[in-house]
Amino acid sequence: MRLRTKLLAGSLFMAFSLWPVAWYAEQASRDALEDLLVERATHQASDVLDEVLRVEDNHLHDLEVFVQQPQFLQHVTASNEDFERMKDVRSEIDRLDAEWRSTPEHALSPTMVELLENDCAAALDSYQEVVGRQHGYAVFGEIFVTNRFGANVGQTGRTSDFRQDDEEWWQLAVERGVHIGNLHYDHSAGVVSTDICIRIDHEGELAGVLKAVLDIRSVNQILELRAQGSDTRLVLFDRVGAVVHDTLGGGNETVDMARFAGAPRNEVGVSVLHATRSQGGSDLVAALATDAEGIPNDAGWKLLVEVPTDEVLAPARELGRRIMWVACLATVIGSALGLWLSLSTARRVEALRAATNRIRDGELAHRVEDGGQDELGYLAAGFNDMASGLEAARQAVETARAAKDSFLANMSHEIRTPLTAIIGAIDLLSEPDWSESERKAYFHTIRTSSQHLVSLINDVLDLSKIEAGKLTIEHVPCSPALLAHEVVELLSHQAASKGLELDLGFETPVPAAIESDPTRIRQVLVNLVGNAIKFTDTGGVKIDLAYEPGAIPSVRFSVVDTGIGIDNEKLERIFRPFEQADMSTTRRFGGTGLGLAISRKLASALGGELSIRTGPDGSTFTLTVATNSVATKEVIGSVAEVERYVGSELPEETPSELRGLRVLLVEDVPVNRKLIATMLSRRSVEVIVAENGLVALDLVEEANAAGKPFDLILMDLMMPELDGWKTTSRLRESGHSKPIVALTADATRETANRCLGSGFDEVATKPVRSATLLRTVKRLTDKPNESRESA
Repeated sequence: MRLRTKLLAGSLFMAFSLWPVAWYAEQASRDALEDLLVERATHQASDVLDEVLRVEDNHLHDLEVFVQQPQFLQHVTASNEDFERMKDVRSEIDRLDAEWRSTPEHALSPTMVELLENDCAAALDSYQEVVGRQHGYAVFGEIFVTNRFGANVGQTGRTSDFRQDDEEWWQLAVERGVHIGNLHYDHSAGVVSTDICIRIDHEGELAGVLKAVLDIRSVNQILELRAQGSDTRLVLFDRVGAVVHDTLGGGNETVDMARFAGAPRNEVGVSVLHATRSQGGSDLVAALATDAEGIPNDAGWKLLVEVPTDEVLAPARELGRRIMWVACLATVIGSALGLWLSLSTARRVEALRAATNRIRDGELAHRVEDGGQDELGYLAAGFNDMASGLEAARQAVETARAAKDSFLANMSHEIRTPLTAIIGAIDLLSEPDWSESERKAYFHTIRTSSQHLVSLINDVLDLSKIEAGKLTIEHVPCSPALLAHEVVELLSHQAASKGLELDLGFETPVPAAIESDPTRIRQVLVNLVGNAIKFTDTGGVKIDLAYEPGAIPSVRFSVVDTGIGIDNEKLERIFRPFEQADMSTTRRFGGTGLGLAISRKLASALGGELSIRTGPDGSTFTLTVATNSVATKEVIGSVAEVERYVGSELPEETPSELRGLRVLLVEDVPVNRKLIATMLSRRSVEVIVAENGLVALDLVEEANAAGKPFDLILMDLMMPELDGWKTTSRLRESGHSKPIVALTADATRETANRCLGSGFDEVATKPVRSATLLRTVKRLTDKPNESRESA
């Protein structure tokens, strides 16, 4: 079936489907309104009954708190003690009860007077008065208390008898703890009320029972307030159907429960009847609530809610008639509109389909001519943009592939070149009869080639950290002049080997100290000066320093060379990872194209920037670094001042002998164990090796037991069985206080900080340099490790 036919059929179907939708809408609206009334009646019945019973429950809770007051319990327990001292308690209670009953109605016996005026009666009177003031009327018609024998202890009014333990309410209260009586008219109080009876316990034993006659006037007020302003009828009645209160003042004294016999109870425990008939003939929704959430209902109170529906459902019936008329009109309009829409949409979709086929066949220049401002128009515009981008994407893929191939070729060359030198030098060293100078030359070749490989790996790792946003920049005091001087000293030999001058100059004096990251500044300067020397054949290279105050003070390092320069159109390429100015540069000078990309990102992280100015007479790379807070106001403005500043510093010597030291080397790689052990043993150090942490723990324990403890432990971090972290932790927990040095190939500051915070005294990074390792051992064993020993 063609698209236009489908669209037309769909439009006609939608138009004619309005009829059943309209009919359903009218029925659904009527049902929804009735359900709304049902929900209203349901929740009103449940909420009002909850509120009614909550009034009763609040009074019950207050009485329970009252009877546990120490002063009140003292009255009851005192009465129990008096009765326990009687020889025949029951005979005495029966005598007093007979005397009580024989006393005329308007007279008071001495026992009655005593029970109305004692301390217990006074406490009951006070409580009754306080509650009455809170509610504005006498909430309790009468309150009295018995002891555990059923004899009255205190009361607010005259009771009908003295002995209560033969009463059903007294027995139920003792059995259940709380008993709420049925509705009745209390003649002594003159109110319609219910009885609240509470068992009184003292030290886990029955002490007595309190009975309070609760006036239900507040319940009637709740019903009237809830029904105010509506036609809703609320009827409250008890377990036998006796009406407590009817908000419409109906004359029925009982409620017919038969009509609710088959009504289902919903999730809140309310029985509901839909569209029942009242005596006046109106339709009603009736809801009957019998339970309350978490509130005692011993009185068996029930609440009937009747809501009229005629007036509410009238608008729904009128709405149904209007919906049907609208459906007729919509059918006609929808059919015409569907026909036009199907023809128009089918034509435009067909154009898109044809264009898709042409693009698939390789006609990337084809475009869809559709100027519509709707979704299909936007789709056509997007299709054209996609076609325009396909060629660019294809070119980008080819460029990326070429860049990847170039990078792989460069990396292969950069890695294989030093590896060739290392392998060749090792092969030559394996032959006999080399002179000492020749052997040193080959060792120098191996060392420089290895350092080149480490530098290459560091560049790749730095770039990955920067791209991942995990580069950490320090902010510590450092001297920009000393950093530049160190770079000149470091690379002066490389410059001299090409016959170049490498100088340090000052455009303006610079602060003697700033707050920045000296390691990253040095890394960028070494890269810039190294590149300048690499690409300069005659003349020289110079580092010029200057201080720029401004809004954000900064130090400027300008690396100026007299080299080959760079074409202006190729300037931005040199800052992209894995790219250089052109392939001829790569073939002539080597390199991976990572250094400048890393340097520019580091400059940004240091709060500055890296820029370039180039010409036929050479290039100038300018690095600016934010000073943050300047550590000192002292300035350096000449090379002579720099030299005086560092003149007193002497190079650190490598210890020639460490005789008598015992060192434990924990390393799982055999080659590393042999190399490091050789470095130490050649300086008269006794080296004991362990291949993992478990072996190391045993060796430390044996050495301590033999009275020959190790002076220092070199601990690799990544080992099988038990790694360096856990081994060091166990050693420190056992009380080992001698220095422990971490050996790791992870040179990040995060790892170093973790080591220093985990029990290590220092961190030595791999590849391990002999001189550095020996100086570390000398320094840590020359002085006591006070922090460990004091701990």
